[in-house]
Amino acid sequence: MTAAEQEELSLLRLLLDFALNLARVMHERKVSPAELTRRVRKPKDYVTRVLHGQEQDVELMDLVKLANALGCVIRVHLEPVEFRRHKPVKL
Repeated sequence: MTAAEQEELSLLRLLLDFALNLARVMHERKVSPAELTRRVRKPKDYVTRVLHGQEQDVELMDLVKLANALGCVIRVHLEPVEFRRHKPVKL
């Protein structure tokens, strides 16, 4: 796998992890996609694409706004690639 392909895969993983966490918090707080859309003032299809991990042209500030709209903050950590394990996601 080339470096560019690895970077693309890493970005996709990050966005999918964010989408899964976003959906989990929305479920816990009983916030609908329509309500989240209203809170962040973004088009509904944009929020839907983020929730499905399909929006790759997303700005970091948009992720921050989505998290803040749910009363959350984003935390980032780094881990060596060789130690990355895929764990089941609980929703």
